[in-house]
Amino acid sequence: RFIVRNGGTPDGVTWVSLMSGVGGGIAVAFGRFGLATLLGTIACFCDSLDGMVARLSGLSSEAGETLDAIVDRYSESAFFLGLLLHYRDSFAIMVVISLAMLGAFMVSYTSAKAEAQGVEPPRGLMRRSERAVYLVGGAGLTPFSNALVPETAPLILRDAPIMLAVVLIALVANFSTFRRVSLIRQALRNKESQIRGAR
Repeated sequence: RFIVRNGGTPDGVTWVSLMSGVGGGIAVAFGRFGLATLLGTIACFCDSLDGMVARLSGLSSEAGETLDAIVDRYSESAFFLGLLLHYRDSFAIMVVISLAMLGAFMVSYTSAKAEAQGVEPPRGLMRRSERAVYLVGGAGLTPFSNALVPETAPLILRDAPIMLAVVLIALVANFSTFRRVSLIRQALRNKESQIRGAR
């Protein structure tokens, strides 16, 4: 209500979400996990806020929803790319981050594909909000892990929270994607059977 009363728009909130998300990715690239957590939290908050502002101001539209969806992809990409840059000296970690990034995109893509095909998107794990909680939470706990674990310990232990978050996303998001594809294909077959039966 404060934003609407002061002339704010849902698109304006969405742009703030993008700038915060990209800033969080840049912070991660430089190993500033605390700053990345703050900026990532702001991005997530604005991602939820723009829809409320749109409804309160009567400016809800498909154009706004499209912008919001695209900004979500850019913000999440920035965070993953920041992680890739930060851990560029470890091929194994980069592979896991890449798998997590791929799984994240495919969960969103399968939902969009289902809607485009006129099928109800199946429910599943690792949706955008869930991934954001794991990434931001992992980033927020990593500085504490760095402080508690000796510097002589392996990197995977020093940065255990963000490592666990990325591994979890890589495993669950890709599993969820395959499950979604199976459910969508079945729903499409059922839809085609109903159409043929109606003829």
